[in-house]
Amino acid sequence: AFAEGYDLNVYVTFIESLKNTGYTGDVVLSVSHIDGMKRDVQEYLKWYSSQDKDDSLRVVSYALEWECYKKSGVRILPTNNEGRGSTTNHGFSDCKIDGLYSDVGVRKKDNSNNNTHPSIRGKAAAVVAAMDPREARPVATARYELYWIWSRQYHPDDSSILIVDVRDTYFQSNPFDFRSSSSPALGTVHLPANQQQQSNNEEECRLDLFEENYEAVNIAKSQYNSRWIKVAYGQKALKEVSSKPVICSGSSMGSQRA
Repeated sequence: AFAEGYDLNVYVTFIESLKNTGYTGDVVLSVSHIDGMKRDVQEYLKWYSSQDKDDSLRVVSYALEWECYKKSGVRILPTNNEGRGSTTNHGFSDCKIDGLYSDVGVRKKDNSNNNTHPSIRGKAAAVVAAMDPREARPVATARYELYWIWSRQYHPDDSSILIVDVRDTYFQSNPFDFRSSSSPALGTVHLPANQQQQSNNEEECRLDLFEENYEAVNIAKSQYNSRWIKVAYGQKALKEVSSKPVICSGSSMGSQRA
């Protein structure tokens, strides 16, 4: 989950409610850079990250340093309060992230290489952290790059993954006990060619998406979703799907392969 910039009570509600369901796997979070964490958050997450018991969940936290900007172009810093207490403006800012990828096998000292991270520039290293060459982009989109990287750390044959928002989530039962009674058979799903021969079990490529309350909101009623569709695909496309329900991008669950 993306969990940057929150007060301690948000983390406690999320983690403790999940723990109380009996869940004993990993909880992987993208959190604020240590210098920008709210009071007591670091100590709380560090305690859970040190737990190595079979009967307890374990928190894996990645403290990332985003380079973020407001739509006006103003840089958001932990010290200037432009991001409402969060460098990423709680996921709404356009951001870049350095050091996410690396050049493997680089051992040459090069003080002039502007594509390497300042912390290792000029040093002999087997792995060189790369500067982000792309334009700043919405964290709400960029976070899925993190999710993909994290998913690659788990075995494809026996791992289930839940992607969910932290700020407004409270667990009442183990989410991995969920099985939709109305879900269709997956045997006719068209899988990527590289997956077809790897999996003989339809559950290994299962992906569950979740619809928001249709009676409360549809695409036309949601200013965010309608604007995104209009900007990306135009007014005609928006009109065609305006009565459709919103599929929540913040919540999805499935196998590692999916």
